[in-house]
Amino acid sequence: DYSGHREYYSGHSEMLNNVTHHGCIFILVINISEESYFKSVLYWLKFLESSSNTQYHIIVVFSHSDKVSAKHKSECFKTISSIKSPRIASVIALDCRYPSSTGELKSIMKSICHLFRNNIEIDYNSKLLFGILTQLFEGRVLVTLSDVIDSIGVLSQMLESSGKLIKYLD
Repeated sequence: DYSGHREYYSGHSEMLNNVTHHGCIFILVINISEESYFKSVLYWLKFLESSSNTQYHIIVVFSHSDKVSAKHKSECFKTISSIKSPRIASVIALDCRYPSSTGELKSIMKSICHLFRNNIEIDYNSKLLFGILTQLFEGRVLVTLSDVIDSIGVLSQMLESSGKLIKYLD
């Protein structure tokens, strides 16, 4: 969860270096009620292209689509679809006021994750960490990068104090 605000720009490159080793999904949330939405999309596409050298997919999510006319929303879809980038997996409009509107996004993410799982050999430690995080966040609808980092910090402290991760898993 990295905001697009300028004060966070310096952290983006470092984050990309750490999370894109095995492929990832970037969800690019764009406020289509702003006139500069297309400029924002182009900026982030170029940034990701220049910063990441591994496999990744981008899902463009239009926010504030309830604030614009159906015609404007349709034009936004056409404009983004005109960008010829193999990295853009999908473009959707999402109304965050209604949790049920996230179904399409979840479905797209599930499909992309399935592709990654079939094409990438994951090492033992990554599988172990994924299993632990899955148990920790079971039942949660939303997990942020901050949540994951905090959990990894807790696990690291447990490793240092006990010397064994197995105690936690039991």
